[in-house]
Amino acid sequence: MSNLSELLPAGSSVKSADFVAQGTLASGVTVGLRSDGKVEAIAGVIGSNGTAVQFSGVNYSQLILSFPVPSTSQIVVAWQSGSDGNKMKAKVGTVTGNVIVFSSTAVEVSSGLAVTWIAGCFETGNSKVVFAYTNNNNLFQACAGSVSGTGTSATINLGTRATLSSARINNHVYLVDNPSSTGKVQLVYREHNVGGKVASLTATGGSTVSIGSVTTITSTSYPRGVGPTASNDKTILIDAPNGGNHVLYVGSYNSGNDTWSFNTGSPVSLGASDNDQFNDPVIAANGFIAVTYRATYPTVKSFTLSGTTLTQTGTALVLSSDSSAGRCGFAYDATAARYVFAYRSGGDGGKGKYVTINFSGTAFTTLSTTIEFTSNTIDVSLTYLASQGKTIFNFSDGSSAEKGMGQVYAIGATNVSSYIGITDQAISSAATGKVVCKGGAITKTGLAPLAPVLGTAVAASSANNGYVASAFDSSNNKVVIAYNDNSAGAAGKAIVGTVSGNSISYGSAVTFEAGSTTDISIAFDSNANKVVIAYKDGGNSNYGTAIVGTVSGTSISFGTAVVFALANTDFTATTFDSNLNKIVIAYRDVGNSNYGTAIVGTVSGTSISFGTEVVYNSGNSEYIAATFDSNSNKVVVAYNDGTVGNLGKAIVGTVSGTSISFGSEATFNATQSNYVSAGFDSNSNKVVVLYSDVVGGSCVVGTVSGTSISFGTETRVGTSTSTAFTGMSFDPVNNKMILAYRAYINSAYLGNLAIGTVSGTSITVSDATTFTGTSYAAYCSPVYDSNTNRTVLTYQSGTAPYPATAQVLNLSSDLTPNTAYFVQDDGTISTTSSTTKAGTALSTTSLLLTG
Repeated sequence: MSNLSELLPAGSSVKSADFVAQGTLASGVTVGLRSDGKVEAIAGVIGSNGTAVQFSGVNYSQLILSFPVPSTSQIVVAWQSGSDGNKMKAKVGTVTGNVIVFSSTAVEVSSGLAVTWIAGCFETGNSKVVFAYTNNNNLFQACAGSVSGTGTSATINLGTRATLSSARINNHVYLVDNPSSTGKVQLVYREHNVGGKVASLTATGGSTVSIGSVTTITSTSYPRGVGPTASNDKTILIDAPNGGNHVLYVGSYNSGNDTWSFNTGSPVSLGASDNDQFNDPVIAANGFIAVTYRATYPTVKSFTLSGTTLTQTGTALVLSSDSSAGRCGFAYDATAARYVFAYRSGGDGGKGKYVTINFSGTAFTTLSTTIEFTSNTIDVSLTYLASQGKTIFNFSDGSSAEKGMGQVYAIGATNVSSYIGITDQAISSAATGKVVCKGGAITKTGLAPLAPVLGTAVAASSANNGYVASAFDSSNNKVVIAYNDNSAGAAGKAIVGTVSGNSISYGSAVTFEAGSTTDISIAFDSNANKVVIAYKDGGNSNYGTAIVGTVSGTSISFGTAVVFALANTDFTATTFDSNLNKIVIAYRDVGNSNYGTAIVGTVSGTSISFGTEVVYNSGNSEYIAATFDSNSNKVVVAYNDGTVGNLGKAIVGTVSGTSISFGSEATFNATQSNYVSAGFDSNSNKVVVLYSDVVGGSCVVGTVSGTSISFGTETRVGTSTSTAFTGMSFDPVNNKMILAYRAYINSAYLGNLAIGTVSGTSITVSDATTFTGTSYAAYCSPVYDSNTNRTVLTYQSGTAPYPATAQVLNLSSDLTPNTAYFVQDDGTISTTSSTTKAGTALSTTSLLLTG
């Protein structure tokens, strides 16, 4: 048997059935069977979020913790009230749908005392709320109570406070329910100069609290988190012996003498050094123990438990590339079948952000796009309320004096488990149409989403080349790559590339500037059918200079270089105004206080002439990019404003004759923005700006209106913590932005690309694909070849001798024969393993639906 198609019985290439559609379905859509017999598209259900509601009546709410009351649609939130003597307070939140209503009056848990550490949980045996806290008087106290009432009338009726210890407690305090013994919770803490301690607390029906025998975990123990397991008499402790690397211990309960012990002789390493920003272990519905920690970046690992033995399943997954992320919340949302990780993004101005995490089989798989839930926060606590199927975000609002806020989040789910097949025709809502079901085969293009297919990287030179830039000559169907040659005194050179399929070949390199050439940019003038290269001429006082190139066959010739700025110029960016047939060059004018400046050029024959320089930013402009919006017929310049906090800014330019005028500046990123690049999406008529910020790489969509531009919300690009050398191009056939950049991931520099899809004022970005193997890429400059419908990635290779290099990228939805495909939560199919198999590819367009 040489082909999978031989597995199909004769006459059985298609196995279909007629179904009524719920909603309009296109052909080639994965569908699920509903309980009413109709079919509907497999899709990730978008969550709906409620309104943030204030629970703290005073400012500076910190050390926030929250937990569910399983018997009701309520949660308890507790906090340290910074503006009220650091007392511990608590409220009840009643959840109905996406609405949360908090008690009108907070309960003062600590009875007038200032607290330093707080803990709380719900004890299921007697249905009690249990709190523990330490204070500045070295008192370690606990109390218990019952929840009563709903809405604003809800309250916690607390019993007598018990003093557990008068010793100094110098670390976090933790409580976790012990469902194997009614009225018991586990207490974990560290006593100063003694070590980690564990004991049982008993919360009686009368809401009094007593402590059992206290056991020392180890004298070096620094507890960092504790959580339940699927086994009622076991817990998991995150510990940092001597404040060092983190380990996991399994705790066992002895009901005979009401004591707890940990298997400290069999620690499981997390591979992370000590950091306070940790979360309790979380148990998923499938019995996994999910542990978040920070090893440079927030990370999650999963484990299974057998007896007292923990075994890691799958590989660790990085949750955010923000090395300053902290004050985290972590929960398992059983309704959405996803983990939720929320955190304070210290690397992005303290914004509150969250991601959802999928898992398949025994491993975490993909992260959702990072979503901002508040512009500034200090603490974050997540609680999953099973009775409502909702995750509750409780956080301090840093933009409003750190007032405590609660918000209901319906994370969303998927109907992928109902997968039955793929539509074989378009079906209108309520109409009947054919669906190819499991066991049949479907032949159709576009079954899989577009994915990058990369050709072989081909060096354009055998020398070290920097400042790589490229343009596409649509009159000759050639790619022109410009760069400097560091083996020839950094002379400026250009070479013509011809794309054929997924490969590229070159003519001979031609020198356009014999002196030192840097800050190179290039554009194609489709009116004159010439390329224009702008650069800083190191052989002529670093003056801003431009030259016109003419492509003929596989070669290029140049006219005479023309100086456009009699001063040192940096960060040149060149674009073509196809409305008025003008070249626009933006740059930093070092001779004029580093101001952002632009000039208009007119190509005639093999020469170019210029109008008058115009300042668009009276400040230090760096990392300048330019693009032309052919919908509004405007030039957009994006840049880093080094005079105002290195913020990312953009401005709209209007060309008139040989001059250009500008509107007002707009900020696209209110933090440091380096390595800025810009492109125009002619499908959505939007400008996209890609840049490196304090947390890595991001992009944002801009809308030009008149002489101004406005921006949507930024979108994270990849997981790199240090993004550089960005570049972008637009693929008009697939309506995708190609984003290329140098990434720093796991201590390695890599050339990465991502695919961006613009919708309205936002952009979604695919997972990153590495195009350079194990080496980096610098001066990334992708360009679209409209002749072959391919994108050509040009860059400086990170492999010696570091030459200018090009690689052809084709966006393809072809299937890979003899390869298994899986249905993803959003209804797409891919080779990424999931719990739902779609089938096996018979050819590039045919899928055997094995289910």
